Amino acid sequence: MQTGGGPPVGRIFTEIRGRSADHRAVTVSLRDANGPHLLLALSPSCPYCRVNFHNWRLLESMIPAERIIWLDVVGDVPSQYIYSEGISKASTIISIDQDTATKEDIAATPTTIVLNAGGEVIWSWAGVLSKVQMNQLQSILASDHVQHGP
Repeated sequence: MQTGGGPPVGRIFTEIRGRSADHRAVTVSLRDANGPHLLLALSPSCPYCRVNFHNWRLLESMIPAERIIWLDVVGDVPSQYIYSEGISKASTIISIDQDTATKEDIAATPTTIVLNAGGEVIWSWAGVLSKVQMNQLQSILASDHVQHGP
């Protein structure tokens, strides 16, 4: 599998903690036998995030929106910013602090991370996704291994 920045393949995420848009503390479990999670790290000031929204919308059509976690790594991404890009309102948006973003290797934006059902990073990339990477991701998200774990 590929990694090009972001958390290394093989890292296990059991949960992610942060704040919701209304500033409530939020914890999302990332180990779920029902399928994979897609973590998408962004910043409103990042021009590459704007470029990547087209790719992220395509990925969103392959996985239930409830399994997509938008990670605001600067703490000031209004939900309207994400929704204005055509992203489902069923997605979860979490603001994480810079210490957490750095510790978890998700401070760079845009970052796209695929976790299998066990919460293990199986694909990670920091930067705009190329056509080749999108093909890889679409294949990975469609695979039974990702849906149900090893």
